[in-house]
Amino acid sequence: MADHDIAKTAFRTHQGHYEYKVMPFGLCNAPLTFQATMNELLKSFLRNFIRGYAALVVSLTSLLQKDNFHWGVDAQNAFDNLKLVMTQAQVLSFPDFSVLFTLEIDVSGLAMGIVLMQHDHPLAFFSKVFCPRL
Repeated sequence: MADHDIAKTAFRTHQGHYEYKVMPFGLCNAPLTFQATMNELLKSFLRNFIRGYAALVVSLTSLLQKDNFHWGVDAQNAFDNLKLVMTQAQVLSFPDFSVLFTLEIDVSGLAMGIVLMQHDHPLAFFSKVFCPRL
């Protein structure tokens, strides 16, 4: 892996900050495979714990379409917003099944988000981007 690409593989866990010096999984020059693997591993976590995740990333994921990667001001703003939201995510609570649940639902033309709550505190989030109409 080229030295200037090492920072692109950075990730953080509860045990610390890590960067790959060689591509994991025995792959050579495969950042796409790495990114797809990280996306799959983090997908369910982010969709359930980041409020409105699907709507936040829709402009970024559209960059992954064939011949569509053009990083501009809009992409940078979306990325900066996503970083802000992810670093300020609310701490979720465990459900108390003896108390009623509340659902907050927000639907737009692009995505929908649902928050499961008790005592005005979030328990879980769900978000989904709608398929574009043909």
